[in-house]
Amino acid sequence: MKTRQRVRTAILRRFRVSTIITTVALGIPLALLVVISVLPFYMTVVGSLKSNWDLFRSPVALPPQVTWANYGYVIETGFLRNMLNTAVVNIVCLSLITMIGSMAAFALARLRVPGRNQIRVAIVTWVMIPVYAVLFPLYAMMDKWELTSSYLALIGPYVGFGLPFAVFVLTGYMKTIPYELDEAAKLDGASPLAVFWQVILPLTKPGLAAVLVFEALWIWNEVPFALVLVRQEKMKTLAVTLLQFGTNWAIDWPKTLAAVCLTTFPILLLYVMLSEQFIKGLTAGAIKQ
Repeated sequence: MKTRQRVRTAILRRFRVSTIITTVALGIPLALLVVISVLPFYMTVVGSLKSNWDLFRSPVALPPQVTWANYGYVIETGFLRNMLNTAVVNIVCLSLITMIGSMAAFALARLRVPGRNQIRVAIVTWVMIPVYAVLFPLYAMMDKWELTSSYLALIGPYVGFGLPFAVFVLTGYMKTIPYELDEAAKLDGASPLAVFWQVILPLTKPGLAAVLVFEALWIWNEVPFALVLVRQEKMKTLAVTLLQFGTNWAIDWPKTLAAVCLTTFPILLLYVMLSEQFIKGLTAGAIKQ
């Protein structure tokens, strides 16, 4: 009995030692990854609360005296108006992209649409086209139609280039939903539209969340279209407004960092709200049911 107990004790010690070594070996890289990921965000928030002197003297340290004047200056420059422009463009574009994209994906994934394979090839081809290759033709068209001072100058291109990605992602996601659900709904007398709204669309929430986060992030931070296609300053978006905090000679970093914080907060809030569904959408199909 004593021999067995000694053997068990030795095995437990080795197991504990190996567990500690494994934990340390995995913990150190993960801790470094967390620091690398969090440090830029920390420095942005802290730097926005400092003066120029405090920022360059100690970029990482906490501010010796919190300076809210940077945020006041940013707001006084018409930043809230630009944020409203960006919010309006985002809401309209995301609504159109998710509504049209989900219906198109349903038709390609669940219905027998003639030529759907050719449509899929066309969608994939459109996704591979460089977005900004058509920037100057678009500007000429918008200028001819006198749309360069309206939201339509941005909504049209954003929806046009955002739809193929949404259809591509949602089509693949809808294919993972069992087709027996469609057949059961049809036996109950449901039309294809009813099957889409009442059966498939509620099950596609993770895929929609993934599309929303990716598209919102792109539209929120997009610069070339917003810089070229919109002329009036009051119609500019946040990404373009950030360029105004720099000059040919210097950049006022505390005020720029304050503007970056205000710009980041709404999109970060959207991600936090949709994070659970977003992760489900990314991992859909990873495990075979």
